[in-house]
Amino acid sequence: MGFTLNQMINRQGKEATMAWPIATVMADIFDKMGWMQNVLGVVAWLVLLVASFLIFTSIYSAMNERRREFAILRALGASRFVVFSAIQLEAVIMALLGCLVGYMVNSLILSCAAYIIKAQVGVVLSVWQYHDAYLFVPLGMLVLGMIVGLIPALRAYKLEVASSLVAHS
Repeated sequence: MGFTLNQMINRQGKEATMAWPIATVMADIFDKMGWMQNVLGVVAWLVLLVASFLIFTSIYSAMNERRREFAILRALGASRFVVFSAIQLEAVIMALLGCLVGYMVNSLILSCAAYIIKAQVGVVLSVWQYHDAYLFVPLGMLVLGMIVGLIPALRAYKLEVASSLVAHS
């Protein structure tokens, strides 16, 4: 029946066409749009790279500005490990806060897009459906924050107390 209907409708000219068999037509559409998924994947990796660079520069500059504070902490008896851990903790907290803000912005954008798509096209998107990214992105950001925080933390770990406490004019 479907094949006969397809032949009858599609032979009437260019005015009416029927997408049958639907599985083949949908596979063809996704093949034609597959490059877009690859582009979005590359954009996601670039965003990750930029985010890690921003976290690194923020923590590194904060460590440079607070070098004297770390030296005072060390002079007051804080161990190298305490200073190292404080910087690592700062990096992880920054990464997790960034992740939280990112989820909030993502939810807002998806909710607005779902509303517009429903109003314009009539297609209902399930915005709040669980996806593995909701679990793995925060874990990845935690690891990224720890990795990015290593260089400033190691630099503070090796900080010489005496030379950092000397007043510079």
